[in-house]
Amino acid sequence: MRRKVGICSFEIDGPKRGGIGTAYASLAKVLAAAGHDVTLVFAGDRYETGGPEHWRAHYARRGVTFEGLPPLAEAVDPQTPWPLPLSYRAYRHLRERDFEIVHFPEALGVGFYSLLAARQGLAFRNTVLAVGTHGPSRWVREANANASFQKPRVAAVQDVLERRCVEMADVLISPSAYLYRWMEESGWTLAEPRHVLQNVLRPSSSSPTPPTASLRIEEIVFFGRLETRKGLALFCEAIERVLAGGPERPRVTFLGWNAKDAIDGLPPTEWLAKRTAGWPATPLFLTDLDRAGALAYLRGPGRLAVMPSPVTENSPYTVLECLDAGLPFVTTDVGGIPELVRVEDRSAACVRPTPEALAARLAEVLRGPQARPRPARDPADTRRAWIEWHESLPPASRPATAPGEELGLVVDDSEEGVFFRREMLRDRKVAPGGGAFSRLLRGWRRRLTSGE
Repeated sequence: MRRKVGICSFEIDGPKRGGIGTAYASLAKVLAAAGHDVTLVFAGDRYETGGPEHWRAHYARRGVTFEGLPPLAEAVDPQTPWPLPLSYRAYRHLRERDFEIVHFPEALGVGFYSLLAARQGLAFRNTVLAVGTHGPSRWVREANANASFQKPRVAAVQDVLERRCVEMADVLISPSAYLYRWMEESGWTLAEPRHVLQNVLRPSSSSPTPPTASLRIEEIVFFGRLETRKGLALFCEAIERVLAGGPERPRVTFLGWNAKDAIDGLPPTEWLAKRTAGWPATPLFLTDLDRAGALAYLRGPGRLAVMPSPVTENSPYTVLECLDAGLPFVTTDVGGIPELVRVEDRSAACVRPTPEALAARLAEVLRGPQARPRPARDPADTRRAWIEWHESLPPASRPATAPGEELGLVVDDSEEGVFFRREMLRDRKVAPGGGAFSRLLRGWRRRLTSGE
């Protein structure tokens, strides 16, 4: 059955890089190739490269419609935490469409107002709203040693919106069982039904190296975004142990784009230059390659990819793509990473996230030929599973809310933080805890429930 699918995300591969953008752009292309009518809705305001017309043409060549969110006609109070108008803009745009299925990431709560409107019976009566769990903001902060990337009030709003999205979804989809466990252990309420479906990969244009083939390693390549939670410090310490512990002198390369967040007050490449200043040879930095270029580099002879996440990961594309391409690699056994690797190959491919364990494995790799790890699931099977899920999903049909009743949104601006609770209301106003922030959010609620 041909389905009309919308995918609304603040990351879309091209306009804004990131794992979420890669996941949804790949899904759009796979579904379009299978004959479905797919629209990517970019919920961002800034284009890292190109512009709306460029990406509209780019995706049209791949059978996918691309569009951005129009601005709101109303003026938005500058004190309003930005995730709220972002989510509201998405709702205003999507409610005018006739998608059968809409996908949102839980991150930033982009789908919050749409999900709330569906719960209230105001919109999306015939649309399935699917929420993908890719990595909520609190999880990201914990992985980055509690670094704060947002003002406290914005971070609090993000946390609330993301929790509510996961709770209100018609269906949850995660690429790993691990992230569901993290959410449950963190006290989140998870919607049902929920599924575990690995992120989809587009069919590769080049043939993978046979996984049973082995090769001798001469270059160790850090592969991933240059930031703390991807394991830069862990990688550097492991390399220093390798250099100090034996005769091996591998070439070292950092392959990945610069994250915007500083490390010890320095941009990542400056921090790395300072950290590696005493190494026998200056590492190579490749920070401007796209994903295809990065994989082409890793296919070069004698190169080993290393993805040394020290704390946690959900289901990183770096690992998934190395598996798909038959590339040799070493990673850590954190989060959902081991779920991607065939059980028999996990002990060699996934090490404990310590400098000692990583250094020991790298030294072993440098001493002799190494077999390539194999995927736990064939990427072609994952593509088929995603297509079959869309084609077999029953149509949505939700009743309208009875007149005079609505699902109320209550916001508190107290010391305990911002929270939402559900409350059935009959012809009475919401009574939040007071304060300018609460009044701003009351205004957003009134606009939503009045259908503006």
